[in-house]
Amino acid sequence: MKNDRKNYKYILQFEMWLQKNSETQNNDYFSVLNLFLNNYLTANGIVKMENGPSEVPYYLEVWFWKNTYQPNESNFKNSIEALKKFYEYICTLGKIDEKTYTNMCDTIDKNMSLWLKKKGKIKQLVIAKTTLKPQKYKITAYLNEHKKAIYRVYMVNDNMTINNFCEAVILSMNGDISHLYEMSYKYGIYICDYMNEEMPYKHKMGNITLKDLSLKSPQRLEIKYDFGDEWLFKIQINKVFDGHDSKQITLLDGQGCGIEEDCGGPLNLYNLIIDKDNEWKYDYNNFNLNEINEMFDKKYNTSS
Repeated sequence: MKNDRKNYKYILQFEMWLQKNSETQNNDYFSVLNLFLNNYLTANGIVKMENGPSEVPYYLEVWFWKNTYQPNESNFKNSIEALKKFYEYICTLGKIDEKTYTNMCDTIDKNMSLWLKKKGKIKQLVIAKTTLKPQKYKITAYLNEHKKAIYRVYMVNDNMTINNFCEAVILSMNGDISHLYEMSYKYGIYICDYMNEEMPYKHKMGNITLKDLSLKSPQRLEIKYDFGDEWLFKIQINKVFDGHDSKQITLLDGQGCGIEEDCGGPLNLYNLIIDKDNEWKYDYNNFNLNEINEMFDKKYNTSS
């Protein structure tokens, strides 16, 4: 909300700047800028207004066509006009440098006709073609707010589905998959298949693999599990290797038992950790790498 109010202030100041400079405003810039700043830039986390120029290409190429009320040529060109004018004003304030503004405009000018022709239709295989060789990732996952105390390190083949990967992380963190979960990455949120798609930027996990995300080090993901307790697992891609292991996923290292289902969330978990005689019988030291790998072998590493 604080970020939204800040953006509204900039939009209003921008409109006053247009009037002061006697520039006509035939189109509805406010709705265009509000959509970009307070919807698109906050679709997955919060991207500040000053960092918006680097996000404009994907917005115009894909997001605009999938999420605006009337994604037609007229509104597309109106959006370009509004974004150029707005960031010209932001440049005069010194919030972005002239090079950033010029690069944004040049990118728009060079690609506008192509984006208009494609209208948000991107081939699914474009990303995969850049990574033809089988690969595997060394990945660290840690429980948010308990980073040093509860973490796991995995080796994962890139042909593992993101659904199975999310399950594996939750299970290795002492979860039992009895609640809903989703994974956030870049511009979208991937939801487990039995959830409803309530927002345009949410996608069913389906058969999407880690390879389809074209992961690189040191990119980050997030897995949210149980929307009541709100367990948040931060995921970091540590290193990418060529080739596959014989097992889709292997646990290399870890610390801490993990979560406690239905205990109330991270704060209550902290109380369980420091209270060795807790009624939940939670034991922070109850972490067994071999047992988790045996579970992985049965669930994910069986030969096809």
